[in-house]
Amino acid sequence: MGFNSKERNLQDQQASVLEETYRLAWMDGYGEGYDDGVEDTEAKQNSVENELELMRELLAQKDQVIDELATNAGRSLQVLKKR
Repeated sequence: MGFNSKERNLQDQQASVLEETYRLAWMDGYGEGYDDGVEDTEAKQNSVENELELMRELLAQKDQVIDELATNAGRSLQVLKKR
């Protein structure tokens, strides 16, 4: 094997190592991006669940307020009828 052949072989090996390094870096970056996406999705899901719970509480309070208004209106009508 001549010097040029050994140099060419080393260059090929270096290119292979470089290519593998880029591939592994891409995979690592992809994995991190995926993890970030999962975290963002979980955070949004938690936020939506919290909003849903607040809406349920407001709905329950709304029904309670309507019931109280109806009761008070009924009492007021009874008072007016007695006059």
